Amino acid sequence: MDSLRTKQIDRPFFWANLQGIRPLNKLQVEGIKDILNHYDANGYDITLGGLASYLGQCGTEVPNWMPIREYGGMSYFKYLIGKLGIDNLKEAWMFRGWGRVQTTGETGFYRAVGIINAYLGFKRFSSPHELGEWLLEKTHDKEAESEYDLIVSFTCCSKGLYTGRRFNDFTLGDGGYDFYNARKVINPGQITVAKKKPNGHHARMLNQIVHDSKIFYNALRFIE
Repeated sequence: MDSLRTKQIDRPFFWANLQGIRPLNKLQVEGIKDILNHYDANGYDITLGGLASYLGQCGTEVPNWMPIREYGGMSYFKYLIGKLGIDNLKEAWMFRGWGRVQTTGETGFYRAVGIINAYLGFKRFSSPHELGEWLLEKTHDKEAESEYDLIVSFTCCSKGLYTGRRFNDFTLGDGGYDFYNARKVINPGQITVAKKKPNGHHARMLNQIVHDSKIFYNALRFIE
């Protein structure tokens, strides 16, 4: 992709100043490294505040900052039928949430295929179904999956393809960052629910996102 940024994250500073985040196991450290490596290797139009928000939100969406598949009961998969291009239970299973921020539905997978193919410069997947079937294979390449997910999620978050809002929209005039409302980039509905139930699960999740995002933000700086 075209580079919009050439500065690199100061890694020694990052790991030395990541204070207050929960204890990290080896897999979680590797997941965070994958995210930082991909950010450094590409020129996404995402500020450090946006990167911190991405890290904070991923840390609540998935356990290890690595892509996962969503699992739910039969009632959930039945709920998906008729939404996001899903026509039946088989497609509900195939197109259930995937990745660090849970790309969902045939429509979401269709967009993902276009982004992956454009980034790679060749047709890696010919259809949403081919991507879905590949992810269902137990022996599929996990490193490639991680890269594909980062390509999709960073592209969508930088261009506002999930909800119409970009991470850079929440940079404040004083140089700070609105980590609470940055949730609108991925899941604006959670803010609505949290405001209705300030002591509920979604409100607690948002508070955790803001807490973690601020910690990541204080640990991020570019090498000068």
